[in-house]
Amino acid sequence: MTVLAVTIGLYARSVRQQRSAVEALQAIGATVQYEKRLSGLWAPEWLTSRLGVDCFVAVTGVRLSGRREERRLMPIGEPNLSLAVAAMERLPRVRRIYFADTRVTDEQLAVLGLLSGQIESLYFHERGNRGFTGAGCRHLAAWPRLRQLTLDSETLDPESLHHLTNIPALEYLAIAGTLSREDFETLSRVPNLTGLSLSGCAFDGRWLEEFSRSKHLEAITLHNIFRRFKYLGPYTAAHEPDLPAHRDSIEFKFRPGGFPNIPISPFPVLPPPDALDRAFEEWMEEHLPGVKFGVIYSS
Repeated sequence: MTVLAVTIGLYARSVRQQRSAVEALQAIGATVQYEKRLSGLWAPEWLTSRLGVDCFVAVTGVRLSGRREERRLMPIGEPNLSLAVAAMERLPRVRRIYFADTRVTDEQLAVLGLLSGQIESLYFHERGNRGFTGAGCRHLAAWPRLRQLTLDSETLDPESLHHLTNIPALEYLAIAGTLSREDFETLSRVPNLTGLSLSGCAFDGRWLEEFSRSKHLEAITLHNIFRRFKYLGPYTAAHEPDLPAHRDSIEFKFRPGGFPNIPISPFPVLPPPDALDRAFEEWMEEHLPGVKFGVIYSS
């Protein structure tokens, strides 16, 4: 009887702790994501609606968003960010955090260190945020569980990419911005990277060859292309005679933006749909054998 009473007491305390943390997050405009809701005889809808979902399922994700005042996007601010982190410390099952137009800065990311032992996925949608350059990724170094990272920012500084090589568990990276060949070389040194997604990136396709040194890379996916790459080789010379026929010159054109709101894992790799794509697929097979290549086109 004593064991049962202790068990019930611990359960009730965990429910109160989660509920208070959720209320604290909602007070600063954040939203929470629960694990898949349970159903069945022990948790019917009438019971969950009466007692609250916190009695039955855990919070696994938190979304922080900027708020608008008089049509201006206001930053989340360090006080609110600290409050959010303190609340998430009381949510031991939280694994994902999404930042959407929060105007969070590189320096403010240091506050997230208190969650380094539990977070597996970070998503940053910070377009137009000049305070977010990617340099804050240095605060993510040595996070033991961080497997997925999305950096969707127009102001991303390629010089900050070397910080990613210090994240030991990072498997999936989605990134936007203009990249140089040196940047591809840096990304190839992320120790356990298996999936890479590029969106809104301008680069020479041949630079992908830098990933030949990557030990674990399995897939590269290009997001939301509005104009397919040009393979300026024999096929192009025959079918598009107005284009200069520079063999093996590959150019990618992208529609700005377009990351999904939630990172996808494992990332879908779609088969190239036409002969131009097939030409590049053959190039990939030669230079990056074993790495799947896919394109997701915008509508």
